[in-house]
Amino acid sequence: MYIAGRPNVALLLTLAGKGGSFAPPFAAACSAIKFTLIGIAILYAVCGLALRLRARFLQLS
Repeated sequence: MYIAGRPNVALLLTLAGKGGSFAPPFAAACSAIKFTLIGIAILYAVCGLALRLRARFLQLS
């Protein structure tokens, strides 16, 4: 929730004209962190699936 909510707050502050020059870079940094974590989670899931399939095929041989 923290990472997902911060860019939205920063965007709302920017649109309202109260964020100054701090909000856009802050929102960009939070978004970069969020998408990096999502990428790591996807990579973890794909590697786990690949290892499970590999073990299953080695067991059948």
